[in-house]
Amino acid sequence: MNRFALALVFCIACTVSSFAQQEGTMMLSFTDASTSEFSKESKSFFTDQEKKTFFIDFQSLNVNLNAIVVKDAAGNIIKEEKVFDLPVDTIYELDLSQFKSGAYEIELQSFSKVIKKSVTLR
Repeated sequence: MNRFALALVFCIACTVSSFAQQEGTMMLSFTDASTSEFSKESKSFFTDQEKKTFFIDFQSLNVNLNAIVVKDAAGNIIKEEKVFDLPVDTIYELDLSQFKSGAYEIELQSFSKVIKKSVTLR
């Protein structure tokens, strides 16, 4: 009986784990990577297109972030957040719902490099 219960718990845990991994993959929906470095960091970005909200997982990045900057198509800074004092395991919520439809660039700035990501709001 104990083996059966243990096997049942194991099967349930595996099922829950696979569903959680599928949800994370489905949430990733950016339009275009603008740097080759971003391909390594793509697991750090998730999106909710309906609410125009982007989530950035600091823990999965290979750098400690200093700031998050959003630029419009002309390159003007329209939003800048200093994030150096946030914990390393933060999932940062970047709300772009107040911006009009169009092309934007999100920059994740560390003290040594910048990770850029182009997004299009609809």
